[in-house]
Amino acid sequence: MRHRDLVSEDTIGGKPVFVFERHNYALIPWARIARANRGAVRLLTLDYHTDTRPAFVGYACQQFRHHIAKPEEWSPLASSEIATILVEDDESVEVAVTRLRHDEHIDAAVRSGILDLAFVVANQDHGHIVSNEQLALNRVLGPGLTIATDGGPITIHLPRQAEPPFTYTIPDNRIVVLPRRHDYLWLEGDEDDRGYRDSAVDSRFLAERLELIDTICSTAAVPGLFERPFVLDIDLDYFNTQRSISPGDTQVFHDLIHRAEAITIARETTCVESCQLEGEGLTSAFLEQKVKMHIAAALAG
Repeated sequence: MRHRDLVSEDTIGGKPVFVFERHNYALIPWARIARANRGAVRLLTLDYHTDTRPAFVGYACQQFRHHIAKPEEWSPLASSEIATILVEDDESVEVAVTRLRHDEHIDAAVRSGILDLAFVVANQDHGHIVSNEQLALNRVLGPGLTIATDGGPITIHLPRQAEPPFTYTIPDNRIVVLPRRHDYLWLEGDEDDRGYRDSAVDSRFLAERLELIDTICSTAAVPGLFERPFVLDIDLDYFNTQRSISPGDTQVFHDLIHRAEAITIARETTCVESCQLEGEGLTSAFLEQKVKMHIAAALAG
């Protein structure tokens, strides 16, 4: 079986929709979409994880027969693998897919010219973008708080928060991870976490995410998300509660579906089971059906 056969393609309301089990298979439809647009496209991905691992690091380390290799060992081999990916050659993309490990697909797509820029909205936010103003302030020690210890007084320098307006610089890897929102501070502990997860595709939440993306693009002097063709990519493990897939207001989510060149959906069945909150009873089959219903509703008429 060819690896492209593991990617199912459908058309819903005139919109191409690609579905696959493992997220690294996204490289196959992304390359096809870039080829159809005669150039690299943008990505907006909704995911539980950030998926920002360097491409082919896992494969390269395997070649050295140990799990952890030094960058000077794996980097040249990883770079040579990137060079073999040709947007116009399906076979080269399929070979790359077999050599990608977890969370390496976005970096592979950016470095091979399939994607121009990727924006990540995730439950996790490791390595998220920080404003230039905050980065500058981080280099200056904040006010000190002196506390007494058995070994004598020690001073802790508290972090300081920059004040808006903010400006941004696009990361070197061109993968922009958005910082996690904290809108639910009146809730505590698990309830705060549930509130965040429930808001996955709620209009208020997504509108704020898009506003931040617009600020990042405008201050970094790059075209906005909607000024270039973009793919809406959805990892089903992004949905961790029943409410997350069926919010009260879906207007912004449906607008994203309408504007996207195509939709790609990673089932990631095991991650769906492990990332959801206890008692929610979610399955990848259920979530896939729900997402397709959103696509149909967004494109109706």
